[in-house]
Amino acid sequence: MAGTWDSASRVRFGRVLRGLATAASLAAGAQLSAYSAAAHVPLVIGIIGLFPLFVAIRVYRTRIASLCAAAWGLLLFVQLVRWGSVEPTLSTALVFVAAPACHAALGAWLTRWVGFSPLVLGVTWFGVEFSLSAAGLPRGLFSGAPEETAILGAIAHGLGVVFVGFLAAYVSATLVCAIGVVTLAGAPARVFGRAAGNHVTASVSQIIGFAQDPDRRVRQPRAPPASR
Repeated sequence: MAGTWDSASRVRFGRVLRGLATAASLAAGAQLSAYSAAAHVPLVIGIIGLFPLFVAIRVYRTRIASLCAAAWGLLLFVQLVRWGSVEPTLSTALVFVAAPACHAALGAWLTRWVGFSPLVLGVTWFGVEFSLSAAGLPRGLFSGAPEETAILGAIAHGLGVVFVGFLAAYVSATLVCAIGVVTLAGAPARVFGRAAGNHVTASVSQIIGFAQDPDRRVRQPRAPPASR
């Protein structure tokens, strides 16, 4: 019994640590994203700010991922209100909470069934950018990025600032995908549907948007649920 209790205690302690780490990373990400929206900073700041959000989409089930994104959006809203960048209204707060939560729920659901695809997550991020622009951020979360370089300026001028948001989301999700290969390479093949030696091939296909694994049925989950 003592051994069983010790094992259960270690599991609970690990879950607590994982929850604290997730909360801390989401808070830091929201702070960086608020900084990216309110100041003229390099695009890399916004990319890092989105990173914890896509980690949650990658490793958590749909409900937990959406709650993580809602918390991220609420922290983002609070910080932007403190800096006077958005109006402190209930409708604005709801948009800041609901838009990332819906994106995360969709992304986590797709990840469970067809795999983690940065391209899909980047495209669906358009909805978040449009929602936040309507809620008081007319230039989106990356207001200073288009002025960072001539290339980003040309992209923003020709395709719109929202496309810069897609670029940031795509790069951030790609980093999650690449780091996930290193972190999870030792996991059993039955979890991912591939041998460990084929993880590089899997990550490349996911990065370019080919989310479905041809060796697996579409309706069989591919991502390891880290939390219930």
